[in-house]
Amino acid sequence: MNIGIIGLGYVGVTTMLSFAQQGFRVFGVDINSRIINKLSQDELPFYEKDLQPLLEKYSKNVNFYSDISQISENLDIVFICVGTPKGRGKSLNLSQINNSLRQIKKKYSKNSKPIHISLRSTIPVGTMSKIKNYFSYQKDSFILSYNPEFLREGNALNDIKNPEVIVVGHENDKVKKIYKTLYKKNIKKIHFVPFRESELIKSTNNAWHALKVCFANELSQICSSNNIDHKKLIKMFLADKVLNISSAYLKPGFPYGGSCLEKDSDYLSSMSKKSSMSLPIISNINKSNQLHLSFIRDEIIKIKPKCVTFTSLTFKEDTDDVRNSMKIKLAEDLFSNKINVKLYDKVLSNMIQRDEKKLESLISSSDIFKYIFTDFNKAIMKSDIALVFSDHKKLTTKILKINPKIMVKCY
Repeated sequence: MNIGIIGLGYVGVTTMLSFAQQGFRVFGVDINSRIINKLSQDELPFYEKDLQPLLEKYSKNVNFYSDISQISENLDIVFICVGTPKGRGKSLNLSQINNSLRQIKKKYSKNSKPIHISLRSTIPVGTMSKIKNYFSYQKDSFILSYNPEFLREGNALNDIKNPEVIVVGHENDKVKKIYKTLYKKNIKKIHFVPFRESELIKSTNNAWHALKVCFANELSQICSSNNIDHKKLIKMFLADKVLNISSAYLKPGFPYGGSCLEKDSDYLSSMSKKSSMSLPIISNINKSNQLHLSFIRDEIIKIKPKCVTFTSLTFKEDTDDVRNSMKIKLAEDLFSNKINVKLYDKVLSNMIQRDEKKLESLISSSDIFKYIFTDFNKAIMKSDIALVFSDHKKLTTKILKINPKIMVKCY
């Protein structure tokens, strides 16, 4: 297989040498003559651990050019690994990508067989759709994909050889065969997804890493002002692999409720104010939670339903605890916006059937409980929207059997 690499920085060179090591023929392209000259002499233009010996050993599988038009061989796939630096404001500058695409289009638009074009650079959501439109008149000549890189400088070679996940965004199943060949040692780690998902994952990862750094640093400030060893605190925090360092809670859906999360986040925030510290992440956790509730409320109001059914009310499933339940707050907000609500909760509704005083107790906490149902079917019938908070697939099927016309929104 012949592979082209446009852009020979950290990502491009690491990608190039990884494929060269597997025995593929690789053609590296960069407009910077200094980079081309150094690589042609088996010398890296930058330092990256473990790459120099690889360049010396597999240089026979690599050729270097300052322009893709200089390559005489037919390429099976071209990886674009050029930089996308910050542009105006917070946008990305895609000029290097656009220049690369123009070169590829000019050289290969009349190719006898289609050529794969794969982007590795960080790009905004929607970029691949625009590139698809750019090649619309030559759609039989080019097959597009997006294969974002997740390489850390200082550990790039290990990251590309031992990836946790390989993401490939595409709209053409023909890409699967070539990627399964390129990443044959890690086929089970390949995720073939739509373009927009693949475009967002890189920024999502990096924002999460940035959040972790800033959260830890804000905690260290609190520790410092309270004479607490931040290293010991973080060590205890990291020791919990079930809740803290895991997928627990890291699932997009409904805002958190209950007494603990909001209370303790407020406590940490108050500590910062007492010590005159600025901790924007910790201080805005509860604000973010409330804003997400407002987002969900506004999303429902835009649909203009006459009636909305809640299939759960407690702040956590399989309890009867409605303290600070965001579901109750949402129901109250919708009702105040003249939208009828029907409330159902498996645990609470069963308790009400057994003990009427339970209903009185609930109503004393909020008038909205006047609209609670003990019969699930009646709660679903003649409703426009059903809100589902757990057992999404199973409950959605049950709801649609009762009311086929209802809209089901899962959180």
